Amino acid sequence: MSTSPVALSAQPRERLGTRESRRLRRDGKLPAVVYGHGEEAQSVTLDLKEAGDAIKHGAHLFELKLDGGAQQVLVKDVQYDHLGIEMLHVDLFRVNLDEEITSEVAVVLTGDSKGVKAGGILTQMRDSIEVVCKVRDLPDELSANVADLDIGDALHVSQLTLPANVSLPPSDADFTIAMIAAPKLKGEDVAPADSSEPEIIGEKKDDDQPAGDAPAGEKA
Repeated sequence: MSTSPVALSAQPRERLGTRESRRLRRDGKLPAVVYGHGEEAQSVTLDLKEAGDAIKHGAHLFELKLDGGAQQVLVKDVQYDHLGIEMLHVDLFRVNLDEEITSEVAVVLTGDSKGVKAGGILTQMRDSIEVVCKVRDLPDELSANVADLDIGDALHVSQLTLPANVSLPPSDADFTIAMIAAPKLKGEDVAPADSSEPEIIGEKKDDDQPAGDAPAGEKA
């Protein structure tokens, strides 16, 4: 499924700085910058709830209404607070819907894996991958069905089903998207009660060492 631009209003921002950005967020505004396509970068503000909700739900292409006009922009970077919760700033890159880009797209696992049903542990190694396509063909997300994965199986990037007009960037790395590991056996990580090393026959005991000698392996 290709992406349809999400309409979003923006207002020019003249006052910059950390203190001003904090004030804007308290007022329900999200600081942002629009740049790219040989045009001058412009600082703007977005509605924090409107933009935040759209981005959190996977939207990355917007039709930005600014200064009486509209332009297509792509989310290039989102800055969060140290807890990864509060959205602090957004970078928006001007694009043409017919230009080809390389962009990160989220990978969503679907299906009930038979390996998990058998007690295995499903681990997602990569939650997003890079794809190459025109802006208008950029998918919101990629779905990967793991229903057929059994314990010990893995899903690689080459096994993903990509939408029409979407491809992977040239690479020799067929990296792992998800895998199912065998469950740990009960007590598997528990150390044995007696962990002392066995005595080696013929090895001299400490009591047999001549007085004044250093222990084996140490120099006086």
